[in-house]
Amino acid sequence: MKENKPRLLVILGPTASGKSRLAMEIAGALDGEIVSSDSLQVYKHLDIGTAKPSLEERARAAHHLIDILEPDEEFNAGTFRREASSVIGSLSAAGKNIIIAGGTYLYVKALLSGLIEAFLQTAGSGQRSGRRGWSTEPSISTGGSPL
Repeated sequence: MKENKPRLLVILGPTASGKSRLAMEIAGALDGEIVSSDSLQVYKHLDIGTAKPSLEERARAAHHLIDILEPDEEFNAGTFRREASSVIGSLSAAGKNIIIAGGTYLYVKALLSGLIEAFLQTAGSGQRSGRRGWSTEPSISTGGSPL
């Protein structure tokens, strides 16, 4: 039986490359909401150096997984996958278009492919096509991303 997965638009790239601006434009045009895939934007009080969207920008387009933790709380790829999956499920049920935007490739990889599953598939295939040994699928890249 085929699993019905939500459609996701993923915008991935380095800090200050325009990901948030593009995500907000798309969210406005498509009645979408943004799920941040940035490893530092989850933390409150870390506004400098993270290119975190301002409160005004977040008011124009709904954002998720920004300012949800105190700086001393732990957050990792597994936690991101669990939290993002929950948000995505809710947004999908509400009929929203979902935009994943951020610069933490490992978080996006964990969300789309799992953690152990992706490693085992790559290790078992004998293929080593990524910079660090993982498989990469064709993608469109406009920045310095290693995709």
